[in-house]
Amino acid sequence: MLYVGDQTLFRVPGMHATLEASWEGPYKVKEKLSKVNYHITDLDGRISKVVHINHTKRYTTRLAQLSFICMVAEEDELMNQKKCTLSNEVCKDFDDVLLAH
Repeated sequence: MLYVGDQTLFRVPGMHATLEASWEGPYKVKEKLSKVNYHITDLDGRISKVVHINHTKRYTTRLAQLSFICMVAEEDELMNQKKCTLSNEVCKDFDDVLLAH
């Protein structure tokens, strides 16, 4: 199911097998016309199409960049426990890296 404002790809009709389908886009869902038909436009609003839901798939953008948080393990001598604190330093070991999104 798509919602107004969602980004979607459009399967180009032709002689393509399902596994070789050509997709174009992204397009933006402008209007839901029925349970299965949508009005989509390119992101500039110049190209407009009415498409069946079977010829679309949700478009998700890749993260432009990953943010890393470096955790520094410190041993608390009084409590005899390890604790982690955030650090602004560059992580040198992949084991010290947590992905943040």
